[in-house]
Amino acid sequence: MSKLILIGESGSTKTDWVLVSDSHQKHLTTIGLNPFIVDSATVIETIDEHEFFSEKSNKDLEIHFYGSGCSTPERNAVISSGLELSFPKAAVTIYHDIQAAVNATCSETPGVVGIIGTGSNCVYFDGKSINYGHPSPGYLLGDEGAGSNIGKVLLRDILYEIAPSDLLESFRETYNLSPAQLIDEVYNSPLPNAYIASYVQFLGQHSKHQYTKELLHRCFTQFVKFHVVQFPESMHVPLHLVGSIAYHFENIITDVLGEWNIEKGQILKSPLEGLIDFHKP
Repeated sequence: MSKLILIGESGSTKTDWVLVSDSHQKHLTTIGLNPFIVDSATVIETIDEHEFFSEKSNKDLEIHFYGSGCSTPERNAVISSGLELSFPKAAVTIYHDIQAAVNATCSETPGVVGIIGTGSNCVYFDGKSINYGHPSPGYLLGDEGAGSNIGKVLLRDILYEIAPSDLLESFRETYNLSPAQLIDEVYNSPLPNAYIASYVQFLGQHSKHQYTKELLHRCFTQFVKFHVVQFPESMHVPLHLVGSIAYHFENIITDVLGEWNIEKGQILKSPLEGLIDFHKP
């Protein structure tokens, strides 16, 4: 039997999986498996829920899991313990999600690489190794430019009723939530960062509104200010971005990068295809 390779690429909102062999690929999307938010039992439950993982007894299975929040041995152990119990005969390797972005965009060429999805992060790759810069403080204190950050600004403006009146009316018609209900939903959500980020789709529906453009411009400017220019090399190498927020609002990001004289590199919705090429036999 040919060797099977299982690749998981996880943000806080969802995990994209692909099972790769010499002759085929199988894809699946599950919930996000961020060790800041879930425990090993959740990993096991997620695996057990899906027939997709039925080949877990294969002795030659390799698992490469790239995950948001997988930035320390302790957090990595949350994911690896769940996977190793679910796949007892597999070789499991855990990577930070930024490694997926680097592998998918840079190859062996220097560049600054950022993730802008539900959360945000940024590193410098010199062609051989990664400089991680300052630590990411997560969605409560950071994640500038990410969905959780953008959604938080939007919801604040909605609750304070300082968003334009036409958007306030549209928001209320779309979600039918009182202020008290909205606050309750945020604070009682099992995945609050993903829940808050889900409201970015409302801005996507009003992408031509001046309010949307200005809000996104402010948030992406903060991403550059706090994440990108911590690396002096950002003035001389391209900035590659991976993630759904970066992908869907590329036009505004392009404007912000132009203001900072930063070269725009690749902008990918997902690094998964690059990871398939990177890992397959």
